[in-house]
Amino acid sequence: MSSSKLRCVYRASLFEDNSALFLKRHDYEPPVGSRAIWGDRARLCIAKLADALTPSGSEDELPRLLLSDGATPEEDSFVEVHIWGPLSIYSLEGGIVRDTPTSHPLLRGLQELFTRAGLPLEVLP
Repeated sequence: MSSSKLRCVYRASLFEDNSALFLKRHDYEPPVGSRAIWGDRARLCIAKLADALTPSGSEDELPRLLLSDGATPEEDSFVEVHIWGPLSIYSLEGGIVRDTPTSHPLLRGLQELFTRAGLPLEVLP
């Protein structure tokens, strides 16, 4: 396991949804099972997605199930990851950027940053 993955294991926890909205809906008392340590992330995701998972489902469906945009922020659905402690480019193993014109100045800056750090950056349409 790479050192960046090891750091993530001890610095990350997960929450089943947008924590601010979720906590407000539950009077700031999160129900048991709504949070998980990094090692239990699969169990949290299975609990969250149990109704949507089927034996005939494919692995390609998982990203859409784990992150889906709603019409409003309250209708968005995702698993939130909290990373504790300082972050730098060296905390990452790579990156993915979506829906950004390849000529966008921020994208060019990210590409330069990732290249200098020797990290892959995937640009998706």
